[in-house]
Amino acid sequence: MPTLRYDRHHARQRLRLLILDGTPGTTALLLLAAHRALPRPDHVLAADTGLYTAAAYHHLSRLERIAADAGIGFRRADATIVAEHTLGNDHPCPLPLFTRDPDGTPGRLPNQCARRQAAVLAAQVRSLTEASPDSPGTVVECFRAVSIEHARRASAGTHGLRVRYPLLDIGWTDADCRAYLHRHDLADTRRLACLACPQHSGARWRELRAYQPEAWEEALAIDAALRHRHPHAAPRPTPPGTTYYLHPARVPLAHADLDTEDTPEVEGCSLWTCRGTEASGQHGVGEL
Repeated sequence: MPTLRYDRHHARQRLRLLILDGTPGTTALLLLAAHRALPRPDHVLAADTGLYTAAAYHHLSRLERIAADAGIGFRRADATIVAEHTLGNDHPCPLPLFTRDPDGTPGRLPNQCARRQAAVLAAQVRSLTEASPDSPGTVVECFRAVSIEHARRASAGTHGLRVRYPLLDIGWTDADCRAYLHRHDLADTRRLACLACPQHSGARWRELRAYQPEAWEEALAIDAALRHRHPHAAPRPTPPGTTYYLHPARVPLAHADLDTEDTPEVEGCSLWTCRGTEASGQHGVGEL
């Protein structure tokens, strides 16, 4: 059962949540709360897409133990529909894959991955708020990890959801978060990005190839399996013969030049700031 606090000013109960992703900021918030340096959330929510590596699941389990030791609830939201629709051929692929039409024209699929994750997380939030049916209304406070150099991303929240920004309150930067996590041997938050994410940088692919050979081989297999999807399996119509790729060079991942690529690194999977959302006209995720 969630710990619901009474908000005297609004005569409502309050539920504090932290949405965990692979960014250093959210992991830092969890650790700070566990150390009682910040107000503790009632629950930590994490979406499991089914596309994590073994190292990612190990990392997620470690964070779950940290939360449990601090008396913080931890829920894994089942978002494995992302894996099912990525690896299957009967539904639109949620990943923002790179495409090439038969005439050579490059393109990109819209990003539906973050929206799918947000939908299952929103369902978890609803289940928690419905745990107190006699309440006149539960105010949900969501902690978001926005550091001071990204303060422009802050918003007040809507529809009963209040967004709090503890990193802004304490004046922390991304570098502060990384340094704090490094001291506690939690620096590699990138593990919570999906194995088959088209947002990976060359450095991330090189890391998988060098240090996680099983994960690398799995990524190669997924990339090959995605190459010739049925036209109806794209989120919007694509010409017959269109090919699909995980790498922006639109070549098989096994043949991509990863050693000279300087694509900016993506630090985990963030529902609100994932690059590629612009491909589908999404500039944020409205469900949370």
